[in-house]
Amino acid sequence: SQMVGNAYEEIDIARTGEDVQIAFNAKYLLDVLGVLDIEAVHLEITEGLKPGLLRPLPSASTEAGGEPVPPDYLCVLMPMQIV
Repeated sequence: SQMVGNAYEEIDIARTGEDVQIAFNAKYLLDVLGVLDIEAVHLEITEGLKPGLLRPLPSASTEAGGEPVPPDYLCVLMPMQIV
C-alpha cells in the first residue's frame, strides 16, 4: 500500500525463461519461508498476474531441526497487481 510504505528486496536466484515482473505480499511469502525453515526453494512463475508455485528444493528438504519437509509440499502464492 502506498499509504503504508514501500519495500524493495533483491535476492540471488538461478533462473530460466523470460523476464517476469511480479509482486507478492511479503508477509505471505515470509510466512511460508518461516514454516519451511530451509535455505533454498523453487518458485515457478509464468505471468505477472498468475499464481506462483513454491516448493522446497530436494537438496534443502530438511528443516533446521532435522524434520524432513514432505517431498510433495506445495504452496500457491497469489500475486498482487503492480500499478
